[in-house]
Amino acid sequence: GIHLRKTLRNGCMRGRTAMIRIVREREEIKDFVRSLEARAPSEDPEVALRVRDIITQVRERGANAVLELRERFEGCPRTFPLTFHRTALQERAKECPVGTLKIIQQAVERVRAFHEIQQESDRWTTLGSSRFASRVQPLDSVALYVPGGKAFYPSSVVMAAVPAMVAGVQRISIFTPARSVDDPVFAATVCALG
Repeated sequence: GIHLRKTLRNGCMRGRTAMIRIVREREEIKDFVRSLEARAPSEDPEVALRVRDIITQVRERGANAVLELRERFEGCPRTFPLTFHRTALQERAKECPVGTLKIIQQAVERVRAFHEIQQESDRWTTLGSSRFASRVQPLDSVALYVPGGKAFYPSSVVMAAVPAMVAGVQRISIFTPARSVDDPVFAATVCALG
């Protein structure tokens, strides 16, 4: 492919150099796509075998397998509950610093306001002599995965849960590593959803 070094002269890019790849021929496009595909993650047979084993254990032994695996991977004792209702997090949420709580509440309000603007019951479009409609209808329930490995980001909860709430989803379940439940910021974020 051809690489073109160009200094952009408009607004935010003034004085910076950018690399722009121009692909002109069909064969260049195919080569470029192959190079992207080569970078794609490939399935590691060992990892796939471990994942299949975990799925089999959970299918066969249910919650007991989940508790055992959680203990093995997270170091969380089996006596620690698998599920929590928002009300169980309210005590832990009280430990969240006031300034942080205000920021979380503001984020929830802003994301809610944005998604309320997006809400439309039906959308109609006319193309030529045909008229088309799309209907917006919430799911009954959704499951959200909130990462909580080395750090917890309140935005993971806010950006996933608030749009579902605005859409009218009746049941929202959050799945997260056990250590997140002990985090006052996590607890405050879940409680701030209302």
